[in-house]
Amino acid sequence: MNPQLPRTKHHEIFRPAHSAFSSNCPDNDTGHVGIRTKTHKLIFYYGCTYNGEKQTPPAWELYDLSKDPRETVNQYDNPAYAGIVTDLKNELADIRKNIGDNGKDHPKAEAVIQEFWDYDEADRSRAKQISHDYLKAAQEALSKPKKPRKKKPQPKK
Repeated sequence: MNPQLPRTKHHEIFRPAHSAFSSNCPDNDTGHVGIRTKTHKLIFYYGCTYNGEKQTPPAWELYDLSKDPRETVNQYDNPAYAGIVTDLKNELADIRKNIGDNGKDHPKAEAVIQEFWDYDEADRSRAKQISHDYLKAAQEALSKPKKPRKKKPQPKK
């Protein structure tokens, strides 16, 4: 049985409100933290593995679930949602603090979270540079000739 989920200042949390470092394959996938309420979902993709590698551009997303239940329109930069973004970021930070998610187990990933939390113009510029660097590395990796796979010996009949 799940314990009673917290009621926050503006929202009743109806699903687990916090998802941190939640990758199925922590060595390959980048992580996220987020908060979901009955009406909104705020997610921060911090764009790295637990150990801070495989950096992709960090980014925030906000969805208005009452108007966009399929989460197709990111409202993060919409000025009409600025207050909701601020409230949900504060609630997410409080929940992380209350459950002890302080990044001590994954300090390199936490450093990225802290660096891009405000997501101001300098952060956005840095995220764009990370995107360009990531694309360049991916293109270089794709242009390298593939090593032939060793054939497994066939079992004798």
